[in-house]
Amino acid sequence: MVHEDTSQGTFKLFVKRVWQKNLTVDGLPHLFWNPGGPGIPSGSDLDSGVEAFSDMLYTFTGNNYALVGIDARGTGLSDLKVDCGNDHSSILPDTPPQISGAEEVLFRQQLGKYFASETSYFANCTASSPYLSRLGTYFVADDYKHIQDVLVGRQSLINLFGESYGSFLGQVIAAKYPNRVGKFVLSGIMSPKTRSLKPALESIPDYLTSTDKVFDKFVSSCQQSSSCNYKDITKELVDKLTDSVYNTTNEAILQLYPARSKVVNTIYLTLYAPSNWNLAFGEISKTAAIMNTMGAVTNEQMNNAVAAINCADAFITDFSIDDAINAMKGVYNNVSRRFFNQFLYQSAFTCHLYPRATFTEERITNFSGLALSNKILFLSNAFDPILPLAQAQETVKILGDDNAMLLQIDNGYGHTATPNGVIPDTDGCIQDRLRAYFNGENNQDVYKCIVNDQYYIDLYN
Repeated sequence: MVHEDTSQGTFKLFVKRVWQKNLTVDGLPHLFWNPGGPGIPSGSDLDSGVEAFSDMLYTFTGNNYALVGIDARGTGLSDLKVDCGNDHSSILPDTPPQISGAEEVLFRQQLGKYFASETSYFANCTASSPYLSRLGTYFVADDYKHIQDVLVGRQSLINLFGESYGSFLGQVIAAKYPNRVGKFVLSGIMSPKTRSLKPALESIPDYLTSTDKVFDKFVSSCQQSSSCNYKDITKELVDKLTDSVYNTTNEAILQLYPARSKVVNTIYLTLYAPSNWNLAFGEISKTAAIMNTMGAVTNEQMNNAVAAINCADAFITDFSIDDAINAMKGVYNNVSRRFFNQFLYQSAFTCHLYPRATFTEERITNFSGLALSNKILFLSNAFDPILPLAQAQETVKILGDDNAMLLQIDNGYGHTATPNGVIPDTDGCIQDRLRAYFNGENNQDVYKCIVNDQYYIDLYN
C-alpha cells in the first residue's frame, strides 16, 4: 500500500476530474477539492463532491482550472473499506441536562456499558480490516501527491481547496511535501496541535468554544427578522424542550428520538450552516421538541472509516470513566452547558477502545520550521461552531508568517467561510480576496472580511 512498492498489495482510488467544456484539460493547472468529514468522498459524493461544488470553486479560481475530487481510501467508491460486521448495537448514553446526583450515577452506568460494547465492536473492526492505521492522513497525503504526479507530472505544484478536515489534510501534505505546495486555500481550520498532539479529553473542548455564541445568533437573528414565523421560539424554550426529552416516557418522542443526547446533537449539526437555520426553526415548530438531523453521515461503513481516519491521526491515551465524566463537567462549567455531550460524537473519545497496537503507523506531529514553496491561505469565521477561530490562529502561528496567512471573516457564523457551499454577503470581499490569491496578487499577511448582519436576518425570508 505504498505507491512505490506494489509488493505490499494494491488498491483502487476513485478520482473525478471536472473542467470547462470549451477548454482542453491537458496543460490546465489542477485544483484538488476536499470537503472534509473526514471521509466525505470528494469524487463521487453528489452533494459535497467536486462536481457539486464546481460553481463555487470557479467563482474563486476563474475557469482555467481542472477540478479534481478523490474518494479517500476506505470511503466512497475507493477500496480499503472498513468492515466491522453488521452487529453494532452500542447505545449512546443519554446525557442529562446536568451531570449530578442520581442522573450522574445513571450516566456513569450507561457510559460503562457503551465503552464495553464499543471495545468489542472495535475488536471486530481490527480483525476484519487489518489496514486500519493505513487510512490515516499521513497516507492520504501520499495519495494526493500520487494522483497529482499521474495527472499533471512529477514535481508539479499541488493546488488544494480543503475545508474542515480538508484543512488538516492540506497541512499534512505541506509538511510531507513542502516543495510541492502551490495554491492552498484551507477553510474551517483544524489545528494540528489539537488533532495530533492533545489527548482526547483535552482536545475535544477546543472544538466547543464557539457553539453557544452561534446558537445565540441562530435564535436572535430569527427574532430580528420581520419575516421569521417562529418568534415564539427562544433560547430558553429550545433548552426547555431539549431537556424534556431526557428520561421521557412520551411514546411520540421516543419513537423519533430515544435520548436527549441525539436531540442536542441535531441542534449542534444545525449550527454548521446558516442556510439551514430557517429549515431548523420549521422543524422545531412542527415537532415541538426535536429536529430532523441535517448533514449527518448515516452509512455504517462510512462511520467506521471516519473513526479509523480520526484515530490514526490522534494522540491516543487511556482514560477512565471518572476522567471522562470530569472532563464533561469541566466543559459544562467553563465552555458550553448545552453541548458538553459532544464528547460522545467525537471519534477521539473512543480511540483508546481499539485493541492495543491498532494505530501504530507513522503520523505527522511536527508542523513548524517548514519552508513551503508557497504561502497557504487560511480562512476562518470569527464564530465557527465546529472549528473555532482560535484553532486557525494557532495553526498560522505554528506554521509561521513565511508560510501562512489568515483571512478572518468577522461576524461570520457557521462552519467554514462558505457553509454548505454558500458564500455569505461580504460585499464581494471573500470572492475578491480569493481571486487575488489564485492570481498571485498577495501583498498582505492578514485579511479581514465582514459579513453584513442583515444577511443572517434575511435567511428567514
